[in-house]
Amino acid sequence: MRKVAVVTGCSYGLGHHISNRLIDEGYFVYGISRSEPPMDLSAYPDTFQWVECDIKSAEEVNIAFREIGTHIDVLVNNAGLYSWGLFKEDFTVKMIDDIIDLNVKGTMYVTREALKFMKEGSDIFFINSVAGLAEMEWEAVYSASKHAITAFAGALGAELSTQLDKIRVTSIHPGGMNTPMQSKHPNRDKLMDPKEVTDTLIHVLKSKATYKTIKLFSDFEWHQ
Repeated sequence: MRKVAVVTGCSYGLGHHISNRLIDEGYFVYGISRSEPPMDLSAYPDTFQWVECDIKSAEEVNIAFREIGTHIDVLVNNAGLYSWGLFKEDFTVKMIDDIIDLNVKGTMYVTREALKFMKEGSDIFFINSVAGLAEMEWEAVYSASKHAITAFAGALGAELSTQLDKIRVTSIHPGGMNTPMQSKHPNRDKLMDPKEVTDTLIHVLKSKATYKTIKLFSDFEWHQ
């Protein structure tokens, strides 16, 4: 039986890169996103299917997984919203709601539905951030959302490791990556290549070891 992966935020950046790599590794990939992915994914229906979904909506997530409707070997919780600035001056209530609703609640909605289709030996990945391990200035809301997912991934991994199905949970915490999300970063040329994160994910998939938290930082970053 062909292995199946679900990747959220597949339309650009790291999610697009992970989707392509999983296809190269022989997986059929269901890509979940609000916007249609590039043609290099959607042009090949025998290896990829786009599922349009705003994961901030529990109802849309439920519908999306009913559409997928098959076993899931790998879930990659990649979708995320980033915003930078001073909390007191720059953050509106809507901005707070959007970040928490997508990064925290949306990730939980997706994981909850995916687990209904996952069996022993499956893998769940959370593409987290260094902001989920450190208290990052100018990233108060984003950091809070990623700390929440750090706790969620840890608790979920403990739960699933004690059950009969034994689903492995891995939280990957990259530093700055050279993706569209960081298009205005002054040191963009020094940021990590998304390939480094993708290679780490594939390594975990092929390994029998138990991974919980993986930290990946660029050399110039202070928070190593």
